[in-house]
Amino acid sequence: MAGATDPDRLSPDQVPDDTTGGQLAGWIAEDVARYLAARLAALAACVAVVAGALSESASTGLKATSATAGGVGLFVLLVTGLLRARRTRQWWVIGIVLATCAVLLAAIWLGST
Repeated sequence: MAGATDPDRLSPDQVPDDTTGGQLAGWIAEDVARYLAARLAALAACVAVVAGALSESASTGLKATSATAGGVGLFVLLVTGLLRARRTRQWWVIGIVLATCAVLLAAIWLGST
C-alpha cells in the first residue's frame, strides 16, 4: 500500500514541506509532460476516429477497428484523468492509446497508397 507521502499519489496541494526545489521542479516537469502526452494521445485518438469514418480505401474491418479504438481510447483517457488515476497508470494508458492509434493510422495510410 502506498504511503501518504508517495509522490505517485500526491496532488499538488499535498507536497511535503521538506521537498527540495529540484524535486519539485522534476515533479512539475513530469506533470507537464504527462499533460502534453495525454493531449497528443487524445489527438491521435480523434484522428483515428475520423480516419476510420472517412477512409474510402481501407477495409471495412480496419475502418471499424480504427473508429472503435479511437473512441474507446478517448473514453479511457477521459476516465483516467477524471478519476485521478496513479501517474504510472496514466502513463500506461497514454502509451497504449498513442501506440494503438498510431499503428491503426499507419495501417489505414499504407492501405490507401
